[in-house]
Amino acid sequence: MKILKSLLIAGLFVCCYSCKEAPKTEPSVTESTEKSEPVKGKYLAAPTTAVFKNTAVAKAFDQYIVLKTTLVNSNKERAALAADALMTYFANLGVEEQALMLVQSIKESESLEEQRKHFTDLTEQMELIIADGITEGTVYKQFCPMANNNKGAYWLSNSEEVYNPYFGDVMLHCGKVTEEITQ
Repeated sequence: MKILKSLLIAGLFVCCYSCKEAPKTEPSVTESTEKSEPVKGKYLAAPTTAVFKNTAVAKAFDQYIVLKTTLVNSNKERAALAADALMTYFANLGVEEQALMLVQSIKESESLEEQRKHFTDLTEQMELIIADGITEGTVYKQFCPMANNNKGAYWLSNSEEVYNPYFGDVMLHCGKVTEEITQ
């Protein structure tokens, strides 16, 4: 009877352990993910379909999208990490000092609101970096009229779907595509 009881307990233990849910991890702050829909309150960026003449520009744009995604998800810490990674890509590209300073400001910001404010200016710099560099595909320029204290603000996206980096879950889909940047 003791053997049967021991086997039953061991079987229960094995059953419970094998049914344990796998740990969930967030995507790396240096990699885009493959879905473009909210998952349990988190936005995952769509894969980039635009192809660039310069692979260093492509990597910088992908990292910009990772940064944008962390802002959509309202994650200040991950935004700082994504900005740090973007700074490396920008340094490798030899971008103007202003772009490097904006990324540094996002990294060092004390609040999510400050990060989002700097992201507005960073978007202008990123648009200059990718200008005339797309060989195929589309980058979407999007606009939210309520961002930046109702002055409005732009951002670039690899998806036509609007996921607002300035308001996150509060106004996730506030905005519109204002331009399609192509070759």
